[in-house]
Amino acid sequence: MSSNQNKTLNQLTAIELVTMLKNKECSPSQIVDACLEQIRLRNPQIKAWKFLDENIIQKQLRALGSIEQKSVLAGIPMAIKDNFDTFDMPTEYGTNIYPGHQTDTDSASIKILRQAGILFLGKTVTSEFAGPFPGPTLNPHDITRTPGVSSMGSAASVADYMVPLSNGTQTGGSIIRPASLCGIYGYKGSFDHISGQGIKHIKPSIDTVGHFARCLEDIELLRQVLTKEKDNQPLESKAPKNIGICKTSSWHAASHDTMTAINKTTEALHVANYNINEIKGILDIETSKQERQRYNFGIFFLLSHTAFSLYSTFSITAIFATAPLLTGVYVLIMISLALSAIMIPIYATFKPPQIKINSRAGDPEKTTPNDAVK
Repeated sequence: MSSNQNKTLNQLTAIELVTMLKNKECSPSQIVDACLEQIRLRNPQIKAWKFLDENIIQKQLRALGSIEQKSVLAGIPMAIKDNFDTFDMPTEYGTNIYPGHQTDTDSASIKILRQAGILFLGKTVTSEFAGPFPGPTLNPHDITRTPGVSSMGSAASVADYMVPLSNGTQTGGSIIRPASLCGIYGYKGSFDHISGQGIKHIKPSIDTVGHFARCLEDIELLRQVLTKEKDNQPLESKAPKNIGICKTSSWHAASHDTMTAINKTTEALHVANYNINEIKGILDIETSKQERQRYNFGIFFLLSHTAFSLYSTFSITAIFATAPLLTGVYVLIMISLALSAIMIPIYATFKPPQIKINSRAGDPEKTTPNDAVK
């Protein structure tokens, strides 16, 4: 506890709070009170919370003792993104279409967390239907900047020490982007790794559920609870020896701030004795698309040319007897048809250039499809 002497309870990570609860150095109500104090102090400016009712929180605290199978995170407060259904709190999906909307049941993941003894302080702001739109929440590190979307409230609440944990959803970048901009850890689960049942989806085939925390150990511990893995154990993390830095062919288009940030990070890792490898030879998707489009256009042109030549040949043949002067035109079209008949099978043997990925050194190599497989 010595390392935590200068911190308030709301500033501790979940795993630190778990240790203190185990050692009876604090209580769940004390943790909640510290978090609520920070919310009262900072939320009027940061605007991370959509709904918070202290009476509902107190009801959860009273019910904590009756939970039969508590997890290691029992008694730890958490924020819930406002697109997860909760039976005891409204879910408005970030829109004014559903004012005060409240379901009779929890989303699947919320039900798991509730049964595990985790305390929900309230619902955090999301952009409308979790889409890529700005919202009222500000970045707690710099209120002139965005916290990212769509899980803006969840990320900001963790970054500003209002809660140690929060959840979120991602279709494109709604977890990893706010986590990055708010300087915390974000975890986007694999497809169907954490149940998305009971969430108003943007696109169910690619929507995923995840969460936020201020340390990796908290991320893993919450993942274990959500997936109901037995014998929840803290993450024993080992720093990687090799780290890759990937600068694609679009590196020149990156902003000055992006380049500076990546270069400073690379220098810091070097100083810390990590092996930094610059990864080259990444497939340039746009170039590949353009090459394939040119290939497809070539095939289309030759086929169209052949069809036109055939049509012209039959048409001229029909009127040839009455128009001998068209003999020259007829001969030219026949030559064109013959060239098409020769060119199509030759052109069809060529494939759009493929690029072999070489992650160690050198530039992409043009290869045949068989070489790429090897």
